[in-house]
Formats: sequence, C-alpha cells, structure tokens
Amino acid sequence: MRGKPKKKIFLSITAVLVLVIIFHGLGWLSSIEQHVRGLFIPASDTLYSWSVGAEDNVEKFESVESLEQAYADLRKRHLALMVDRSQLLSLQEENRTLRSQLKFTASSTAVYIGAEVVGKRVDPLGSTVVVNVGDEHGVRIGYPVISGEGVFIGTVAESRRGSAVVRLLNDNQSRIAATLHSQDKSIGILEGQHGISMQMNFIPQNERVDIGDIMITSGLQESIPYGLPIGTVSQIEREPYQPFQVAQITSLVNLDKLRIVSVLIP
Repeated sequence: MRGKPKKKIFLSITAVLVLVIIFHGLGWLSSIEQHVRGLFIPASDTLYSWSVGAEDNVEKFESVESLEQAYADLRKRHLALMVDRSQLLSLQEENRTLRSQLKFTASSTAVYIGAEVVGKRVDPLGSTVVVNVGDEHGVRIGYPVISGEGVFIGTVAESRRGSAVVRLLNDNQSRIAATLHSQDKSIGILEGQHGISMQMNFIPQNERVDIGDIMITSGLQESIPYGLPIGTVSQIEREPYQPFQVAQITSLVNLDKLRIVSVLIP
C-alpha cells in the first residue's frame, strides 16, 4: 500500500516533464523562458566577471624552474618589505625619543648635546654604551647624560675625538649622590648592581621610604645638577639590626634599549 502513492507521484512528475519538453519544442513556452532568463542574467554576468578576473590573476607556469624562480622573487620582495617596515618602526621610535628630548631641552636653560648610541661594551660586571660625540663637542668625563624627557641615565666615563663612553647607572662602578622625593627627602648613594639593577644605600633606618617614591639627583656631586629624575623605588630592605635601609630602584627608561641621548654641559 505504501508503494502506490510514491508511484503516482513519480508518474505525475514524469508526465509534467514530458509536457514541458513537448511545449518547449512547439515554442509555446518561449515567453516564459525569456522572462526567467531575464531574472538570471545579472547574477550570471557577475559570476562570469568574477571567474574571468580570478583567472587573470592566476599566474601560469610553464615549468618547475619558472615556479621556483617566481617563489624566489616573492621571497625577495617579502624580505624587502620586512626591512622597510623595520626601518620605518626604528625611525618612528627615534622620532618619539627626539621629540621628548627636544621638549625637555627647550624648557631648560642648560646646554645639551644630542648624541646617538652607536655601540655597547660587553662586560659581565658593567654596563656602558658608546655615543658618537666626544672631545671636539665639549664632552668631558663626569658630565651627566639624559634620555627621554630629562631622565638621568649615567655619566661620561671616557671622552675621545669622535666618541665617548657613557657609564650607565646600573654599572658596577657607578656611584651617584641621589635623594628620594619621600616624606623625609632621604639622601643616599645610588649604586649599580652588576649591570642589572640599581639600589640606594645609606638611607637612615628612622626615615620613611615607600614603594613608588621618586628618586632624583641630589646636586651634591660635581657637574650633576639637582633634580634630574632617575627612577622609582620598587623594593625596600629593612633589617632591624642594620643602621641603614636599602631601596631597589627601577629606572624610568629601559637602559638596555637606548638609541638617542643628550649630554648635559654644565
């Protein structure tokens, strides 16, 4: 019983198809076919244009050698684009650094000499960089060096014609008289720690020091003026049996990524 309805449907569809074929052959469906064709022409035209465009963009290779050559050319173009992008990012970073330093030096009455970091000395216990200004520019040993908007980063350790060596604050031989903008305005000595970190020593035990306090130069050292910002307190070590506290200091700039600096001429 279940097969009879399906058989009737099949016979009905077959009869309709036969009639459509006969009417098409006699031309009785031409007006309907033109109307339906008109509805599908826009979509067909779009698909055709897309397929032709896609085919035009596909490069055809006649051999494996031509394919390998095209791949090599593509890698060269990609490498060139990567180099251009890297140079653009470097220029943008230098531009930001120059703008910040110009903003600081323009508001200061001191004399500054701009310099570019051209090298870094490899020393497991130290941290020094080489800049492209020297004796002929008036750079002398002991002069302070800043980066960004006046952040104190070190002092000139050597000066020769055409270049100078800057000892950074985290260098093991660096000793800077500094003060904290804390409640008690504590004064101490900022010392470098093997080229890795900085710490302020000789802070009296009875003085208050808090995380986040700002450290600046104290002005008690020759050639280094008062008030140059250095960094912030990141950790405090208080031992009851010790007469002094020790504060770990984090620089306001990344001392490992210096590009443009300025030497302050007292």
